[in-house]
Amino acid sequence: MKTGEFPSPSNYDLVILTGGTGDIVAEKPDEWIVATMQFIRDCHAQSTCKILGICWGHQAVSRAMGGIIKEDQLGVYEIELTEAGKSFFHRESINLHKFHRRRVLSTPPGFIALAERETFLSSTGRILTLQGHPEMDESVSKLLLTNDAGFYTRDNKEQFVERIEREHDGLDVFKVIMEWAVV
Repeated sequence: MKTGEFPSPSNYDLVILTGGTGDIVAEKPDEWIVATMQFIRDCHAQSTCKILGICWGHQAVSRAMGGIIKEDQLGVYEIELTEAGKSFFHRESINLHKFHRRRVLSTPPGFIALAERETFLSSTGRILTLQGHPEMDESVSKLLLTNDAGFYTRDNKEQFVERIEREHDGLDVFKVIMEWAVV
């Protein structure tokens, strides 16, 4: 994405936007971020391509589609699901690792909140986003925390270890994502 060259959305069945550190709330975002936002809007408007946004991808899709973003969160958090989310994930809540500096504050227009501000599904069913990380486990989170040079944690890193060690539903959530992706 940083090259500014984006493929045609019509050439793909699924585009995955994952975690990252690009500042999407900067007054003047980097050019590749501006281009990524446009690519998201183009995918939404012009193609049958699905988009899966995780962490930064969730924030980028939300921002591109009119949502509001704010700072924070690290560790495993319980995420209460909406009625639509309970139907989608087949459970009352999900526990996922969060390792990010920003979070979404509002559901973008044209999206259904599966969990308040945490997980969205577009009304077309082609875009699914999650703030949490279904692909992460305790060892990956600890590795990121150990190697963090202050981007995520500005204070005492030990305060986050307890949250990182909590049980999480990443594998179950990822199974539902894969079912969504192939439909």
